[in-house]
Amino acid sequence: MSRKKSGAGIVGWLSARADCKEGRFIQVGNSLLLSQQYHDLTAGAKNVYQCMAMESGGKREFVFPLSTAKKYGIAKNSLWRNIVELQNAGFINIQSGASIRQPNLYSFSFEWKSAEAAR
Repeated sequence: MSRKKSGAGIVGWLSARADCKEGRFIQVGNSLLLSQQYHDLTAGAKNVYQCMAMESGGKREFVFPLSTAKKYGIAKNSLWRNIVELQNAGFINIQSGASIRQPNLYSFSFEWKSAEAAR
């Protein structure tokens, strides 16, 4: 029986580690990167979207508190501005947790795809 390798290796220019072993990474489709809806996002919104994809662990619903954003070097004001942009562009939905003193629950949305198809 073979053993599971710990950490997947990726190409050197996409890893900060000398051994290129990553415990977690994301996949980004070429069609997303080439879509007009994605092109219309600011660089900050694209970065937040990719960080959210990393933190979601492949799940559609996830939390992304300020402490997590700070881990990626995203400032509080930038985070909120980019979240609003992503929501308005149809990339994410937000369910506020403020009334129950819980973090916001985010989910990836497919609305941007229908806007892309309408072009």
